[in-house]
Amino acid sequence: HSLSMSSIPEPKGRTQRRQANKQVRANQRHRLDENMGGFALRRRLSQHLLVDSTVASSMAEAAFEGADPSSVHVVELGAGASGAITRHLCAANPASLTAIEVDSSASSRLVESLTLEEGGLPPGVSVKTCDMLGLEWGDLASGPKAPSSAADERLVVVSNVPFGSTSKLLYQLADAASTGAIRRLVLLLQSEVAERLCAGHGNPCEARGGGASYSTLTVEYALRSSREGSPPQIAAIVPREAFAPRPKVGTSVVVVEFDRAPAGEGSPGALERRRELLTAAFARRGQAISESWAPVLAYHPSAEGASPKEAESMKSLLAKQPWEVSPSEFEYLSVALAESYSAALEAGATLDTSRGAPRPPASIEGTKKNKKAKATHKKKKNAKKGVDVLGGRRQGGSENAVQKPAQ
Repeated sequence: HSLSMSSIPEPKGRTQRRQANKQVRANQRHRLDENMGGFALRRRLSQHLLVDSTVASSMAEAAFEGADPSSVHVVELGAGASGAITRHLCAANPASLTAIEVDSSASSRLVESLTLEEGGLPPGVSVKTCDMLGLEWGDLASGPKAPSSAADERLVVVSNVPFGSTSKLLYQLADAASTGAIRRLVLLLQSEVAERLCAGHGNPCEARGGGASYSTLTVEYALRSSREGSPPQIAAIVPREAFAPRPKVGTSVVVVEFDRAPAGEGSPGALERRRELLTAAFARRGQAISESWAPVLAYHPSAEGASPKEAESMKSLLAKQPWEVSPSEFEYLSVALAESYSAALEAGATLDTSRGAPRPPASIEGTKKNKKAKATHKKKKNAKKGVDVLGGRRQGGSENAVQKPAQ
């Protein structure tokens, strides 16, 4: 997947930046009037409308890639009043399309824009006013659909995800994929979240290789992706000018294929067990996993019944820090500790999932630059106040500096 987008270079001078920002705001108001007739956005819903048709068209193409659109069942989350992505999805004539929008006034405008000249929505298209975080994915996957031959009942989910609902929604989508309700995601996310979703493991000092990016979310999606043990990939980077109003952060398109379920997913409590173990491990990034999971490991039996090789393998994995462990290795540990986890729960032991040790630095070079910048700032601040290196006042350092009386 690829999008060819040209970003506007940032002006350098302060006056130029102010003029550019003023022009951007004027353009945003104009685009909002064009798309929605002056529809008022709600700040609490984190609404940033996609107004670039190229991005919307590319996301719709990604939703139907490799399949006949007439056999694809699509759910769009946060369709918005303008329906920028919805219109492109409708044009492909999918087997069914369900647009979800929490704002009742926005969904009413969306229905008006999609209504055919002869009246009514296109066949198989429906608009629902409800909260995307409260959806019953099983009902959506088995709900009424337009007649179609050889249609895959699993859903394709497309969304320009509201910034305020990102984390909760991503976990819900991963859980729904485990039940077989979803087979593909095409999501427009904050770039920071997209990098976490697609991060790798092994090096704490690579910006996208591990460390701060590699997280519980990364492991959950890697275990469900079509490439075993490999995370999804960022399909495109979208400039801020593609939205109205323009967000303060960058955004990216991520495409995820769900073709497998983690080992032991069907057993009772497997999902909750793995989620809590992962959360506890990544809450203490600077510690070995054995320390984070100590309450559970206290109920883990000795290596009875296990081969020396298996016992040594588990010991080696538990001695690592979380960013050093691959998704498939986390999967192995979660299954191996199933009985120990249950025993710990019965005994009232709990894992500490609160944030603790600081994350590793994004890069060693970045850490050096930060230290140098702080030292330079402190030096300038002391010079302005008239303070010497030893903390005392010096002559002529500032208008307010205390002058020592002549001897």
